[in-house]
This record gives sequence, C-alpha cells and structure tokens, in this order.
Amino acid sequence: MKKKLVMVGAGLTIGSALLVTSAFADIGGAGGGYEAYKKAIKTTAAAENATQHYVLSVKDNGAELLNVNGTLKESRMAGGVSGSAEIATGAASERLEFYHQDGAMIFKSGSSDTYNVATEKHEADRADSHDWDREDPAVGQGLEKLVDALVGNLKNNVNLSKEADGTQAIDMTLKGSQIPAALNVIGSLVVKEALNAENVHQDSALKDTGVVGIDLSRLDAKLPRLTQDVNVDQVSLRAEIDANHYIVHQVVELAVTGKDEAGVSHRLAVSADIDTSDVNGTTPDTVDLTGKKINKIEADKLQD
Repeated sequence: MKKKLVMVGAGLTIGSALLVTSAFADIGGAGGGYEAYKKAIKTTAAAENATQHYVLSVKDNGAELLNVNGTLKESRMAGGVSGSAEIATGAASERLEFYHQDGAMIFKSGSSDTYNVATEKHEADRADSHDWDREDPAVGQGLEKLVDALVGNLKNNVNLSKEADGTQAIDMTLKGSQIPAALNVIGSLVVKEALNAENVHQDSALKDTGVVGIDLSRLDAKLPRLTQDVNVDQVSLRAEIDANHYIVHQVVELAVTGKDEAGVSHRLAVSADIDTSDVNGTTPDTVDLTGKKINKIEADKLQD
C-alpha cells in the first residue's frame, strides 16, 4: 500500500507542514543557530517513535480557509501509526481517525460507526508502505550541501538562546529582500504547485465516501489558484530544542502573495504549529475490530 494511504492519514497535516518546512528548514544563523537547528532536525528525524500534536492554518486575505488540528503517534520500528485530525473549511468540518496496524490502514469518520479497512495483499506492498519515511543517506547529504550553498550568509539571520538546563531556542524571520532570489523562486514554485495541484478530494477514488469514511468533497477549502506574480514575502521560524537535541515545539509561518487567473490579488498566510513529545517513548494506539462494523476498501484505489 503506497503513499496515498499515508497522505490521507498522517500526511493530511504533517505533509503540509513539511511542505512549508522543506524549502526553508535549514535557514539559520552563523555557527551557533544554524548548526544547532540543523543538528536538532537530524536528531528528531532519527527518533524511533514520537507523538506530535499539530495545527495547520491557511488564511487568504485574513479569512481562514483551512484549519487542521490533530495528533499523530508513529513508531518506525513497529511500523505503527495512529492519530486523529479535525479538519475545518469554513462552515464544514469533519473528524477523522486513522490507524496503521497489522498490515492494514484503517479510517473512521467521527460521524460514523464504520471502520474502513484497506489491507496490503502482498508482502512487497507491506514493505513499500513503510518506505515513505526512509531517506537515502546520499540524497540527504546532497540536499544538505545544496541548502548550505543556497543559504550562504543568511546564517547570520537566526537568533539562538541557550539556557542553563541545556535547552535552546531558535528564532528567525526573513522579509522581502532578505529572502534570496533563488529561495524565493523555489518557495514560490512549491507554493504555486501545491495550491494548483488537484485537491485530494478530487481524486475519484478518495471522493467516494466508502474509501476513507468521510465525504472529502465537503471539505473544499477553495484555496486560490495563484498563477501570476507569486512571491514569498515573509518566512518565520521559532523552535524550542530540549537538552537531548530534540525539537519539542516549532512554529513555521509563511506569507505568500500573488494573483489568480482573474487578476484578483491574494495574500496567503500559512502556519504550522507542531508540538513533539514522548520521543522514543510512544506506542501508537490500536483498535480492536472485533464486533465492529467494517467496510473493506479496495487497496488498488489507494495505490499511486
């Protein structure tokens, strides 16, 4: 079972948060701040398991179009995932529970007593379902060198605070001309493609409420499709790092301006607020399906 399962479940919000973080995560401060944050990213990413609470918000010209509030528990070694997400788009809202256990991905809507279950049919599919969080070390090293080169003197734009107990705080804000042209182009392209990409509920497989148990077509956030003058105006990052070099809290905020096909101007404010806890002490929840109402999902619908 491939990446669409993860996108619908854990990736509903984490993927969106990482989308913002990926382009700008390593922008830091000379020596201390830059290296401290980079070390914390690597340390946190290497954790075997953790619990995350996240809030994702997208506003257009001050009006909130999308709000996702959820919790994710993940264990790489056990291959288990569990979580829930409250998704709100204007007047519409849905709650989704999801689990990955015993080779199956399970979805349940908060408004239904039915558990929607998709099971990997083959061992190869089961192995592939865990590939999403594995990164080739060579790719990671190459990306790090690329970002280092792009960042350049921006390493001076971070603030690093150290406390006596070993905890650290990172703070960085880039505005306008402080954002290098290359990073602005990359960030603008990422945001533009993300907004203009086909929304997940438009996928014929996922639009069917029998697949994940909720009517995703109700959750159209009506995000504007920016096609002209797309520009990243501001990027800010605040992070708290514990004495073991794990990022326990971070907030990423992104301000993007642009025009849609009709020439209407938009200012998008994207924010991701993530708390991480119980690092290497998390066990994902499981659900006992005995006696439960079950709807079996065709796994092929959720394949790439």
